[in-house]
Amino acid sequence: MNTNLNQRISVIKRRLIAVGLSASTAWAVAAGALLLLLSMWLDLVLELPPAVRIACGVACLALAVVMAGLLIRSAWHRVTPAAIARRLDGAAGAHGQVVSGVDLLLSPPMATHGASAVTSGLARMAVERAAALAANVSSAVAAPARPLYRPVAALAVLVLFAMITAAAAPRLFSTQWLRFFDPFGDHPPYSRIEFTLDPGNARVVYGSTLDIRATSHGDTVEGLDLVVKSQEAGTEEVLPMFPEAAGSWRGTLTRVTSDGRYFVRARGARSKHFDIGVITVPKLESVRFRITPPAYTHRPPLEGPLPQGGLAALPGTLVHIWAKSNRPLSAGALETDAPQGVASGAVPSTQPIASTQFTLQPAAAGDTEVGGSFIVQAGGRLSLKVSDVNGQASTDSFTTPITLLRDERPFVRILEPKPDSYATPDVTLNVEMIAEDDYGVSRLELFRSLDESPASSVILPVPKPEPTRFPTTTPLPLAAYALSPGNVIKLYARVEDNDPAGPKGSESPVVTVHIISKEQMQQMMLAREGLEVLLGKYEQATRRMEAANEKIEQLQKALAKADSNSELSKELREQLKQAADQIAKDAEKLAGLSAEDLPFDIDHALKNQLDEAAQALEKAADALDKAAARPGLSAGAAAAAVAKARKELGGEREKFKEEAADPLDHLAKIYPLIEDEARFAELWERQKDLADRMESLVGHDDEDDPHQKSRMRDLEAEQRQLKADLRELLDDIENRTAELPSDPRLDGLRKTAGEFAKAVRKSTAADEMAASESGLAEFSGSRSAPAARAAADTLKKFLAQCQSVGEQGGECLKFQPKLASSLGGTVEQLLEAEGLGMGKGQKGLAGAGGGYSARRSSLRNVGMYGRIPVRGSESRAGGGRADHGISDTSNGPGHAGNPLDSSAKSRLDASGQSDAAIPDRYKRRVGEYFQRVADELEQNGK
Repeated sequence: MNTNLNQRISVIKRRLIAVGLSASTAWAVAAGALLLLLSMWLDLVLELPPAVRIACGVACLALAVVMAGLLIRSAWHRVTPAAIARRLDGAAGAHGQVVSGVDLLLSPPMATHGASAVTSGLARMAVERAAALAANVSSAVAAPARPLYRPVAALAVLVLFAMITAAAAPRLFSTQWLRFFDPFGDHPPYSRIEFTLDPGNARVVYGSTLDIRATSHGDTVEGLDLVVKSQEAGTEEVLPMFPEAAGSWRGTLTRVTSDGRYFVRARGARSKHFDIGVITVPKLESVRFRITPPAYTHRPPLEGPLPQGGLAALPGTLVHIWAKSNRPLSAGALETDAPQGVASGAVPSTQPIASTQFTLQPAAAGDTEVGGSFIVQAGGRLSLKVSDVNGQASTDSFTTPITLLRDERPFVRILEPKPDSYATPDVTLNVEMIAEDDYGVSRLELFRSLDESPASSVILPVPKPEPTRFPTTTPLPLAAYALSPGNVIKLYARVEDNDPAGPKGSESPVVTVHIISKEQMQQMMLAREGLEVLLGKYEQATRRMEAANEKIEQLQKALAKADSNSELSKELREQLKQAADQIAKDAEKLAGLSAEDLPFDIDHALKNQLDEAAQALEKAADALDKAAARPGLSAGAAAAAVAKARKELGGEREKFKEEAADPLDHLAKIYPLIEDEARFAELWERQKDLADRMESLVGHDDEDDPHQKSRMRDLEAEQRQLKADLRELLDDIENRTAELPSDPRLDGLRKTAGEFAKAVRKSTAADEMAASESGLAEFSGSRSAPAARAAADTLKKFLAQCQSVGEQGGECLKFQPKLASSLGGTVEQLLEAEGLGMGKGQKGLAGAGGGYSARRSSLRNVGMYGRIPVRGSESRAGGGRADHGISDTSNGPGHAGNPLDSSAKSRLDASGQSDAAIPDRYKRRVGEYFQRVADELEQNGK
């Protein structure tokens, strides 16, 4: 029982201590917070300096600590066993029994010498009674939390007051908070007036003027002062500010010669402090150029600021440069890291003929601009500084690279016919060429040969002054040469430029035109599924080669930034290794593609191209890997190795494009309108078949025979579907005809298809189908059967015209000799795979519809149109990339006099050039890119 009483007293003691400590802390925090609020109020009235605000904060903290210590000490002294016993006795109503028991517990009589057993027993009983009474009293009653109420309430009142103040006056609260918790910060005392200053922190050129504008917010300002403190003088200067519109004030500091600080103030309110820095040296304000190219380029001078990308010029270009400063200048120093020629207005400081340093002079004493000129002889970097009349040099400088342009070789392309083409002996080929040079084309020749005979040339007239882009077209009438299938015509062109140092020339790739028969041109193309698989295989190879080329190009850019004479860095070696690994993986993938045989002759024929592409990638990867592993390799040597690898890979890419990708692209062009011919023949066959089956209905009108009516309803649905299919077919023909590119070589196909669709629409076929459908709906066999027969006969009349559309499209197959040489039985294989192997080669009506099985429905949404090798244009009937075709170059007379049609003009515009003078640096950098764009757009018929 003694233990129980001791434990009870300990429990009550701990609770009393906790309550006392909490109350003491709350009182201390409340007192400190109250003192802080009072200090903030005092600062609000008197604007206390930072040291006083820090002292106030320390005082608040000290008050809280001291008060907490005193209160905790007092509470500790009140927590004695006797005091706890009195609390328990009073709470239990024990009338002193608990107090007596605790006294006996603390000073037991049994411990006294000579105490009787009775006394000891009575004392034990009293302690046990006290323990029992104490156990019946709860801790909350014996040690209530009431002492916490007042300090917590006081603290809550202070917190609530602060929250209300922050909500009602947030700027006031934040201002005072910052002033006390960041006492040395630039926090102006609270005021209802706020100021916005422009320019804030400012840097001013020595001796210049600084305008300061202030805008007040929150209250009306009747007067505003500008206070400036100079670091040199150490005193404050007060200047008046003048009002402007919209509550703005302006003050001006004239002849600022030293650093300082400033702020504005009015009626007890002030702004933050801002710094003023003084720039004492001359400052380059602008640099302008006049770049005069050599006379033979026929280019006008370019005058203005530095062109984007730096100074790029041909050797012999005259460059005049002017530099303007904010102060009167005495001279300018122009330096290059490569010798340049001397020109008028430039004073050389070293060599008399070729110099790396020039002095720019002002036009008159006291001018703020200096100028001079020089002749570009070499590339390098140009740096410019100026000096004022006091001899002070500018701290900032103007630098720009000097890129020495080369008068590049011209190039010429034969746009039509394609590099590998087919043609029938009776067509006229319009040989379309574009010759281009960066500064002028002076001569253009066309060479042609027949069956490996020596080539003869025709000189085409070039206008004066020499154009930079010269498009021309010359007709090649094949009928005049009495050609026959099997003959081969080869064409190529040569161009020369107008370089005064000696004309440079180049020749186009050879265009090979195979003469074939019309029957060879009338083969059906690959069906969509087989063609997609075939094209996807070779497109993947193209993409992997393009990715390898891009990876090498990125390496070249990274190596160009490194010092060519320094050893190759570890990072660049790692990039070389990563590029080699990636290209090696692509080569492995290409080898895998080559091993995957497709059941088409053309795939077998082009397999070597895949093997060569894989070997080219493997060779490029090996070259990069060896370069990465070579010890002591310089950045310049690495760049040369990478450039060589890219050049070799580029040659293989071009070869792959010419011998594999381009032929396959041609194969994917002619499906749409030839497919429409097949669909019309099939539709006629279905209508004829329906009319034959409906003959048995003649004489059966409105009979009450459920089986007969059910049959008529089925035939009605079939006739309705045929009518809808005819309308859809005509819509497809018109849409595909409208989507044909504006190319005169497609006029025959466009005209034939358009006239056919228009004629069928104007015919009675649709009305006769509708009459047949109406008769079946009314269960009248005598009306519906003749109408169905009439519709079939009407469609039959258009079969020959429809076949001419297919023949026009089939002629597009003639102009891709690479394709013809490797095609083999691919077309027949694909036709058989799609159920189109019967009837397509037959003539006349007997074969017009034969062989078009029900599997033709899988190609109903496949769009095929055009006679130009266009990839990517989608059929309106759907079908994704199914509308591929093969084209010829011409089907009629040539364009005498070489007038460019709209499609040729579009191709020229697509090259990215205009009639305006274009800076050489732009043309040099993007010429090849725009040329590729022009080729792609031309192939897409846009």
